[in-house]
Amino acid sequence: MTAKEIFYEAMRRTDAGDQEGFLEMFADDCHWVVPGAEFGSKEELRGWLTPFWQGFSTFRHDIHRAVSDTEDEVFAEGTWTGTHDGVIPMPDGEVPPTGRTVSFRFAIAARRAAGGDLAQDIRLYFDNLEFLGQLGVLPEGGTIAA
Repeated sequence: MTAKEIFYEAMRRTDAGDQEGFLEMFADDCHWVVPGAEFGSKEELRGWLTPFWQGFSTFRHDIHRAVSDTEDEVFAEGTWTGTHDGVIPMPDGEVPPTGRTVSFRFAIAARRAAGGDLAQDIRLYFDNLEFLGQLGVLPEGGTIAA
């Protein structure tokens, strides 16, 4: 599989609710960079994604563009949309279901493992404040102290 094919299959699996199938698309020692965090294993990825999966039982990735000039890398842009229908554990407590629809743009750069059909190096970009604002969990006035 090319990196672009891996990307589309991973999106198909996660949007279908096949979270274990989604995780199977990544090398055990995959490296991720996401807003506010960086981790280096599939188990750390599972830990980061679990609150999203608990808080949004269904969601979708609308891919606006995916480009690749080699078989090993893909760059994509899209919109993630889901309805907050479950509890989201946060560092300072839980966010109960709000019923709100959350939708934000994202960009991703992914590289597959050498000679394989698994994703290895992923960099995901999205506006975390936009996500939190749409959930309604920002402090009054919509700002966060520095």
